[in-house]
Amino acid sequence: MAVFQQHFWGYEVTYPNEWVHATHGDVEAFAMHREALDTAYHGPRMGYLLVRAEYNPYQRPVEPLWSQHLTKIAVMHTAKKVGSAPFEVGSARGFEAELLLPRRDNRRLWTGILSAGGIILHLMVTHRKDEKETFQPVVSRMVASLRFSAHVEGVHVSPLGMPLPRGSQAAPIEAIYPQAEASSTWEAYRGSGPADALQIFYLREAPFHGWESLAFYPYPNRDPYIQHASLVLHKAGRGAAVHIIPDKNADTAHIAIQYVQEAHASTDK
Repeated sequence: MAVFQQHFWGYEVTYPNEWVHATHGDVEAFAMHREALDTAYHGPRMGYLLVRAEYNPYQRPVEPLWSQHLTKIAVMHTAKKVGSAPFEVGSARGFEAELLLPRRDNRRLWTGILSAGGIILHLMVTHRKDEKETFQPVVSRMVASLRFSAHVEGVHVSPLGMPLPRGSQAAPIEAIYPQAEASSTWEAYRGSGPADALQIFYLREAPFHGWESLAFYPYPNRDPYIQHASLVLHKAGRGAAVHIIPDKNADTAHIAIQYVQEAHASTDK
C-alpha cells in the first residue's frame, strides 16, 4: 500500500500501490488508472476519490457547511439529495450521503464532509454501478484510512530554526514585508501554498520543532484591521513572530519571520 501525505493540511490517505494520485489545484484525486482522472472518461474502472481541505479558523458548526456542500454537489451533477447520516473517521466527525443520479447515468455518487478542529475535509466518490463489488470495498478502506499526522515529511528548517514548507524560497525581507522593523532580525520566504494551508502548516509544525505557541491571529479575521495571519512563538529564550502574507496576484502566500531575544534570557552576570 502507498501513503499520500498532504504537505500543508497534514492529512494522510492509504491507497493501493497500483492506483494513481494527482493534484488538481486544491483537490487531491485518487483513481485506479490515470485515464480515470479525466471527468470525461466513462469507460471501465472509471471511479475515483476526491479530497479537498477547507480552512475553518473559528470552527463553525459542520451542519450548515454540510448543507451547502451537499447542495453544491447535487446541482453540479444533476442529482437528487437523499437523507444524510452521521459520519466518523477517527476523531473527525461529519456527515455522508449517497446522491441519486439520473437513470441514464451509469454511476453511483457518494459525498461526505469531516470536521477536524480548524480543518474541513470534503470527500466525493463516484464509480460505475456495474463495478460496485470491486470498487466500493477498496475506496471504503481508503476513506477509513484518513488521518491527520503530527508531522509531515519534506519540512525544511531555516538557518534560525523555523520550519519551512516544501518549495519555499528565500527572499529579501523588503520584498515580502516592507514594514519590517530594522531593529529586529528577519527571515523572509516566498511561499508555495495558499495562506489558509500555511496557517495549518505552522500550527502543526512549529510545536513539533520545539516552538511554543503564545498567540495566533488567523486570517481571514473578524477584526477588519488584521490583514494577514500571524503566530507568536517562543523557544529557548527567543521569541518569534511568523507573518503569513497573502499574495494579491496569486493563490499563494509569503512568509516573514521576526526574531527577538528575550531580555530574561541574557547570561550576563
